[in-house]
Amino acid sequence: AVVSTQSTGAAVLITFGVIYGFASPTQLVIICLIEPLAMKLNEHIIVHYLHTSDAGGSILTHAFGAFFGLGLTLGLGTKAKNIPEENRKTTYVSDSFAMIGTIVLWMFWPSFNGALLYNDVTVQQRVVVNTYIAICASCVTGIVTSALLHNGKFSMIEVQNATLAGGVSIGMSCSFNVAPWVPVLIGGKAF
Repeated sequence: AVVSTQSTGAAVLITFGVIYGFASPTQLVIICLIEPLAMKLNEHIIVHYLHTSDAGGSILTHAFGAFFGLGLTLGLGTKAKNIPEENRKTTYVSDSFAMIGTIVLWMFWPSFNGALLYNDVTVQQRVVVNTYIAICASCVTGIVTSALLHNGKFSMIEVQNATLAGGVSIGMSCSFNVAPWVPVLIGGKAF
């Protein structure tokens, strides 16, 4: 029950990340009431009717939260051009806190991906190794790509996004017994 609640909370936070700046506090409360129900209905359909395995929550949590947020953004009808420029920029302080959050996610992502696989130590080890390989590959790809695009300097926000992309992209297949080049490919392509 705790893992299910964690996944539902993560989906709501992902949706908040998508609609940040577009929704009022009242709309956010309504989203907190409606989205968990919609997510559980989606989970029931995917697991029981489509018979899909999603150990790390790439489909059930991350994709659902992202697409739910995109749907809400379209439904709210707010355009990014209507938001003042100063509300769309980051500051040194916000970037520093985002980097701390990224480091925490980097450390704990394997436990998120393997939370439902608690009864088999071999599978847990595979989840940890595959997840870290994918995250490392996405970070390296993100740093190299960012440095190439910005004349030798890399953008921290792009590296943070690469970290998230690597963890999410390997989520569904993190428990598979595959050669190390597979998570490298998945993480490298995620950026």
